[in-house]
Amino acid sequence: MLKFDLYRKLPQDLIEPQKSGALISFTSLILIILGNSKSQGTEYLAQQVQTEMYIDQNKDDTLLVNMDISFLTMPCDFISIDQQDIIGTHQQNVEGELYKSRILNGKLIDKYLSKNESLNLERTSEAYQQKEGCDLTGYIIISRVPGNFHISAHPYGGQMNIVLPFVGLSIIVLSHTIQHLSFGN
Repeated sequence: MLKFDLYRKLPQDLIEPQKSGALISFTSLILIILGNSKSQGTEYLAQQVQTEMYIDQNKDDTLLVNMDISFLTMPCDFISIDQQDIIGTHQQNVEGELYKSRILNGKLIDKYLSKNESLNLERTSEAYQQKEGCDLTGYIIISRVPGNFHISAHPYGGQMNIVLPFVGLSIIVLSHTIQHLSFGN
């Protein structure tokens, strides 16, 4: 039965500590710590750039752009979302389901679906004088080609030249906050 003892005790003369054994143990420990620290440190500090490219399997020619953007002092009547592509097409008031909410002093005045509506100069002049803001929420549909979409007021350029001097302004302030902007469903 004693032949099967896996945890036998060593004789006392084999387990006596010695200075050379301590030096070897201490040196080995230092080399292991330094080697491990150096390799781990260089791996941690090394930059790894990983790029992924996927082929878009979507055959649709259009792209949905979801947005929620607030304009602090720009009336809804003058805000337009336009698209310009690499071919040179410049489309004003891009189609989609985009709601314009007229805001005055943080309170909702009116909310309506943005269409190619005509400009109401009287309402717009009053909105500028009261420093009315606008929230845009919803989505637009743009062409899936290289280009850009942008928020502007130039579809109403001629009318703005009438309104701005009337209310005593010479510049257009398009300060805004983007709460949400995403592409696709």
